[in-house]
Amino acid sequence: MTTQLRRILTALAMLAGLLALSPATAALASNPGKTFTFHDQVDTFTDVVPCTTIPVTVTTVSNGVEHFQVNTMPDGSVRAQGTFTQTGTFQAVRLDGSGITYSGHFTAWDGFTATNPVFGPDGEIVSADTFVDTSTFNIHGTGSDGSVISEHVNSHIGMNPVGHTSEFFKDSCAA
Repeated sequence: MTTQLRRILTALAMLAGLLALSPATAALASNPGKTFTFHDQVDTFTDVVPCTTIPVTVTTVSNGVEHFQVNTMPDGSVRAQGTFTQTGTFQAVRLDGSGITYSGHFTAWDGFTATNPVFGPDGEIVSADTFVDTSTFNIHGTGSDGSVISEHVNSHIGMNPVGHTSEFFKDSCAA
């Protein structure tokens, strides 16, 4: 899989998480623990067929849940934690309308913990003493010709109090 495609898939998974985080982070100041759900959310965007460079219009219908919580720990430090899960179906049609169309299902998950977070004006975390985030993205689809696409993406990033980071991105792809 190309680096560009990996970045696109990671960006899409993170974008879905960030879009769902918006209501929770905005509500943070008034309520430090919230759960948000969405049902039958329809999104349409341009992407590529996993494991290829074929441009497609993708329409998804999905359900999801996000939980965001801030706690003051016994030592006085503050810990923010959040999880996000989204699962649904998709249809992918080539931009030029020709060729194979794909349909299938996907699931995205993300979880993070931040210690002593600093929040921006819109409630987003702009910095923290420590930060850990792990995410997964899975997709499985069948083409109109019977072909199969499947992909699993797993990523992780951790930042310690002195700013050193460790991270990985793993992608298993089959088309």
